[in-house]
Amino acid sequence: MSLLLANNVDVTKKTTAGSDAFFVAAANGHDAVMQVLYETDLFNVNAANKEGFTPLLAAALRGHLAAVDYLLGIDGVEVGKARTNGRAALHLAARE
Repeated sequence: MSLLLANNVDVTKKTTAGSDAFFVAAANGHDAVMQVLYETDLFNVNAANKEGFTPLLAAALRGHLAAVDYLLGIDGVEVGKARTNGRAALHLAARE
């Protein structure tokens, strides 16, 4: 990731589902990548994709505890932010 950033690759592009690189890193439990991306100040850690998932919701749903822990340590992370169906990270984590 550092190599991409050093070569001015646009890491802010989104997938067709509206997920950015920070979201994808969180959803897949790539904590080191999350940290590098967060330090760029290019990403909104509460940004939801088209399905209403935030990085925290995606990490919780997929059981990536280290990613959830990292996200909870970021000031301003909206722990209670819910999808359009009303389910928040706590609901998703409790399912696992």
